[in-house]
Amino acid sequence: MKKFLTYMSGLLFLASTCISIYAGAENTPKVEKQEKEKLKGEISHVYGEITKIDLESKTVTIKKEDGTEITLKATTEKTQEMIKNLKVGDKVKAVYTKNKEGENVIIKIVIPGEKGKEKVKKEKNG
Repeated sequence: MKKFLTYMSGLLFLASTCISIYAGAENTPKVEKQEKEKLKGEISHVYGEITKIDLESKTVTIKKEDGTEITLKATTEKTQEMIKNLKVGDKVKAVYTKNKEGENVIIKIVIPGEKGKEKVKKEKNG
């Protein structure tokens, strides 16, 4: 009888553990989806002239048409490669969002026009 109770409690423990793990895994995509939807609401665009590129800190400063400046950070290899191809004085269009620390993080940055389209195509293909 003791073995039977021990066996049953072990089975009950395993079953409850499996159920809680399954329930936790089921909630994870919902949280990620909510985070992505939240980010979609916070995506911003800026058009202006590059006034400063700091490859060490991986940032680009853009002077907007209204004269104010905004600093954007390249956090992925792809965006870091994008800013390496830019130079001070380039007129660019950038898409960015804010991260948890409140930094403006680059999603995409291109030179508008034919050259910009070519760069975007290269990024998509490469």
